[in-house]
Amino acid sequence: MKKPRWIASAAVPVLAALALSLPVAAQAAQVQLSVAAEPESLLPGETALVTVMASYAGTDLLLGGAFSLDFDARLLEVVNVTLKAPRDIAGTTGLVETLGDAGTIAGVGFASFGGVGGSFEFATITFRALGPLGASSMTVFDADDLIYAWASESLQPVTVLGGSNTITVVPEPASMLMLLMGLGVVGRSALRRG
Repeated sequence: MKKPRWIASAAVPVLAALALSLPVAAQAAQVQLSVAAEPESLLPGETALVTVMASYAGTDLLLGGAFSLDFDARLLEVVNVTLKAPRDIAGTTGLVETLGDAGTIAGVGFASFGGVGGSFEFATITFRALGPLGASSMTVFDADDLIYAWASESLQPVTVLGGSNTITVVPEPASMLMLLMGLGVVGRSALRRG
């Protein structure tokens, strides 16, 4: 059976009108997390203030989100976590977990009716250097938290990009002096024997 020609010609404008009336999917919003430490080099026992910043690129406001941060638990211990993001609904400073050398601050998050846009200070963390000598990478990433999920006003998906930085634990000057003196004694005795 042959279809009438008027059905095919009428269908094109109807389909075009329907396609134009459908909402266009907005580009996914994005959050870039970054970590800054002050100072970046510590003697054992000294503290550093680590700031976690978030930069939100979206057309509306960000209503909530959560991050986690990994660090080397042999070199650093967490003294304090302070949430700086708006939290008129709720907020959490997360949970500090250590397993061997691996340390994590898990699920630092916020939820806000007012929302936030652009760049903002998410949280500050105070670390104490334990030693031994070495460098601890601090990596911040999406916490995949169901309670403090990344959410925008328009309910569009929010892509989260992590960041990292390093804190170095350096020897105390007295320790270096003792090491150099010990090497001098060993070198001198080797010269006497040789």
